Amino acid sequence: MKNLSKSTRLLIIILSFMVLFEIKKEVGGERNFFLKRWFGNNYSYAKNLEIEFFQLSNAQVADMFANPHKKIAQPSLEEISNNPINGVVRIKNHGELTIKGRLRNEFFQTDVGPIPGCHKNSESNYYCIVFPYQLSSREKNNPDLFKPLDFTWHYLYTE
Repeated sequence: MKNLSKSTRLLIIILSFMVLFEIKKEVGGERNFFLKRWFGNNYSYAKNLEIEFFQLSNAQVADMFANPHKKIAQPSLEEISNNPINGVVRIKNHGELTIKGRLRNEFFQTDVGPIPGCHKNSESNYYCIVFPYQLSSREKNNPDLFKPLDFTWHYLYTE
């Protein structure tokens, strides 16, 4: 067998370390292996997902968890402006596959999942992400504060 050049050996060593760190992160559950990230995205499955965003008070968040299938109505600015506010993203998987991924909008991005699919003759549950925040006095007077947010999937994997 012919000896490899120094640059080829260096390239093999660098690639070996890259793959080693990728595998370590996959086994640790931090992220998917790069080949799965490249070829495993299933954006067409997003049509099976229902995503809702609400701005709720602490009491409304507690009620949402106590009654998970209850329809939520977005309260008015006057109803929650004097209370601590929580942003709530609710995701419901109407398909049969389990999903995970990264959801983003113009303000934030968050990792999601895994969210199991609903099987025939069963009701799927909501996957909820709650994050508290505080409004400044100028924001409390902004009527555009409660506009609907558009979410896109940065990654969407199905299993």
